[in-house]
Amino acid sequence: FMELYHDFCTHVIVPLVGDSSAFVQEPPTLRVHLGGQAQARGRIGMHKDSDYPNHCRAEVNFWVPMTEVGGSNSLFVESAPDRGDFRP
Repeated sequence: FMELYHDFCTHVIVPLVGDSSAFVQEPPTLRVHLGGQAQARGRIGMHKDSDYPNHCRAEVNFWVPMTEVGGSNSLFVESAPDRGDFRP
């Protein structure tokens, strides 16, 4: 898996950040959210990583869904930082 991950980062992620190299998290984080749970049952609701200490302001997250997504079964984002208007 890690060889595939390195290839993905090298050939897909790094070109997207517009540079010839980048730091990537290893191993990657896999988050699983079950359908029908209201905001992860209160554990981690709508948020942005900058809400938490030790996240670099230059950090960029990439969302790679492992299943078909759309509507409420999707990633919710804000239209601009701190607006709180999260939508799919």
